[in-house]
Amino acid sequence: MIKGYEALLVFVAIFWGVMLSTAVPYNPFPTALIFCPSAEGWSRAVLRLLVGVLLLNIAPIGYIGLAYSLVGSKDGCPALIGTAFISLGIFGLYRIFYAIVGTRLHKHFYNDDEWDELRRKRKSEPETFLAHFVPGILYIAVGIGIGLWFLNFTQCSQLLPCIF
Repeated sequence: MIKGYEALLVFVAIFWGVMLSTAVPYNPFPTALIFCPSAEGWSRAVLRLLVGVLLLNIAPIGYIGLAYSLVGSKDGCPALIGTAFISLGIFGLYRIFYAIVGTRLHKHFYNDDEWDELRRKRKSEPETFLAHFVPGILYIAVGIGIGLWFLNFTQCSQLLPCIF
């Protein structure tokens, strides 16, 4: 039987990869510019790199540690479903990243040409900080909450009366 922590690592690996691929248009890791301090937009690139590394690399590692401690050694169907929900919270970190670099704060991270190109690609996104930050926090909180609810069951047969 698969253990919850094993399922957690599989789900997080998949969701983390999807989350990172979603962030590609925002060039969160402009490492080539970092090594050219004379390049235009160098300071913006450094700031964007710092925020990208913090929210898209380091914070997910902390999230995995938190999730791992919540899941523990539980196993079975409820653990599998619970870890799937807990793993979804990693998408909240992308929403928080976007709230910082992709809203009205964008002038700190992109020059006007870069920003215009990004806006053409994502024309339907609202530019308000809270429209992305709050859903990011909710992704994390709701994912953990629903996941913990599932983890409290020992068998899937216990879930049926709760779901129906």
